[in-house]
Amino acid sequence: MRPFLTTLLKCKKCGVTEVPRITIEKAERIEMPANIPNLSELNIAEDAISSIADVFMSYRPSIFSADEEELLCQMLESNSAPDSQMVEKILFGTDVISGNILCTSCGTETRINSSILEMV
Repeated sequence: MRPFLTTLLKCKKCGVTEVPRITIEKAERIEMPANIPNLSELNIAEDAISSIADVFMSYRPSIFSADEEELLCQMLESNSAPDSQMVEKILFGTDVISGNILCTSCGTETRINSSILEMV
């Protein structure tokens, strides 16, 4: 499951549309899609981007290069606007193979298996 999809989800239990918390068990880098939407058009809150970035920062083994890790760390530690290329790599250039998403409102947890969110 690509992380940008979490910004589109609605909790199946309570209906909240806040970005859920991701827990990663396994993730990998994937080829960036040819046509990425403009980040400003996606209207993703900076705190949601930071939350997703923080999850990938703590995931080991890292799927990012040392330079990307440093940029990610700087992005999380500063109050400045996030680096758009790094955000694109996180949202569109990664795939969560297995893990969970957690609704921060009601606590409902949904499993990710084989890159697919179990919605049933």
